[in-house]
Amino acid sequence: ADATDNSDFDFADLRRMNATVYIICGPTQMEAFASWLGLVMEAAKTELIRNTDGKEVTLMIDEATNFKFASLPALLTSAREFKLRIWLVVQEMEQWAHVYGREALVTLLSQTEVKIIHGSRSYKTFQLVSNMLGDYSLYTASYNKGTSIFDPIGVSESETGRKILPPDEVARCEHAIVFAGNYPPMLL
Repeated sequence: ADATDNSDFDFADLRRMNATVYIICGPTQMEAFASWLGLVMEAAKTELIRNTDGKEVTLMIDEATNFKFASLPALLTSAREFKLRIWLVVQEMEQWAHVYGREALVTLLSQTEVKIIHGSRSYKTFQLVSNMLGDYSLYTASYNKGTSIFDPIGVSESETGRKILPPDEVARCEHAIVFAGNYPPMLL
């Protein structure tokens, strides 16, 4: 057909002009089109890496665990070099580990500048976020008086470590938790 005789679009064009490309697949067709989606993403990645002259390009991949884009974890480590910015939307961290592997989860967490956690239902994700938030020291002082009115008041001080938000509090958190670069975590 004339419509498919030749191509009037090249992913490298994204470096030269303002454009938005939507590659959409409905959830009922995901299984049938998963390989095709992976192929299109690989083609986009290849063209954008080959042609780095021009603008930075942002790839936003929603539902990034619904299909496997095989080279995505590796691309996260080199995207800046190729003037690519990648935004991923992942429902659950454990789903990422299931699709791409446990080591790829470490890559995801270490190579992403911004992480927004909201609405998770996975206890492993709650633990992960709790660990990412870190600990703080809780200082307490106890005062006691001696056995007579002439005894001095005694002071006992202690320091204990506590999670900033333990996993159960992360689960109940109604706000999004945002990790952005080296800034302190934020609640939105």
